[in-house]
Amino acid sequence: MTNKIVCLGTKKYEYKIKNMGKAELLLEMILFQEERKDTGYLTPNLIDRGLILFDALLKVCETYEMQSLCSSYLKHLFLEKERLNGRY
Repeated sequence: MTNKIVCLGTKKYEYKIKNMGKAELLLEMILFQEERKDTGYLTPNLIDRGLILFDALLKVCETYEMQSLCSSYLKHLFLEKERLNGRY
C-alpha cells in the first residue's frame, strides 16, 4: 500500500514539474537541495522527485555548466536508486 501512495505522490509531482517554467524549476532545485540538506540523506521519495526535477531541468538548460550539473546529479540519483533497490 505504501508504494502505491509514493507512486501517486510522484505522479502528482511530475505533473507539477511539467507545468513549471525555467525560473520555477530553478527555485524548485534550490528547495530540493535544502530539503536534502535538512533530511541529511536521500530518501526514496527525494530520489524519485530529484530524478523528475533534474530531468526537467536538463531539458531547459542553456549553459554547459547547468547541463553538466543536471546530468551529474541525475546519474548520482539513478545510482542511489539502484543501490536502494539492491541492484548496485
